[in-house]
Amino acid sequence: MYSYAIRFETDDTPGLAVFCRDLPEFNSYGDDEAHALREAVDGIETTLSIYVDQRRAIPQASPAEPGERVVHLPVATVAKIELWNAMVERGMRKADLRRLLGVAQNTSDRLVDFLHASKIEALEQALAALGRDLQVTTMDTVPTEYTVTYKKDGASASKVIYGMLSDLQALLVLLRLEGVSYQPSPDTNIWDIASQAGLSDVSVRRRQLEETA
Repeated sequence: MYSYAIRFETDDTPGLAVFCRDLPEFNSYGDDEAHALREAVDGIETTLSIYVDQRRAIPQASPAEPGERVVHLPVATVAKIELWNAMVERGMRKADLRRLLGVAQNTSDRLVDFLHASKIEALEQALAALGRDLQVTTMDTVPTEYTVTYKKDGASASKVIYGMLSDLQALLVLLRLEGVSYQPSPDTNIWDIASQAGLSDVSVRRRQLEETA
């Protein structure tokens, strides 16, 4: 959900410039791809701070396109994104979070400060106060090509999706690509939503890609 795809660009100067489609404000640099990937996490976290300063919701990551690399953020950073977006959704300010949690202002401010470390336990408690449950899952980190075949209103169709996803996440991406809107919740049945949107006979075929250094 928040593993952002980045692309490298070169010009006449040494090194690589780094950009992200989902975060237009982001730009970074690296001497080579390995260095650029290491620097990308810091660059993305700095970019996320801009969204907080401007009181804007942080966008979810879209599927990686061919030639792009995926950056996986630390768990605490993802938790902060979820916390901040929950606050924006409710029209809450940092002062509102402080009052809700009953903590000092600097303590609550740090929970949505992407340039300051926070304990995952504190983030979990803050999310719980907003009705959010923090869950950590693991997945294969090998880049994968997903071919999703399906029928829409009786006509056969397919889409190719790149990323490091589960089959269910690939279906979620398909729904977004088809313009299907839904409100996710623990009780959400994604397959029922797909059926209600006129999608049937959905199947997902995976092919792992070799990740270049």
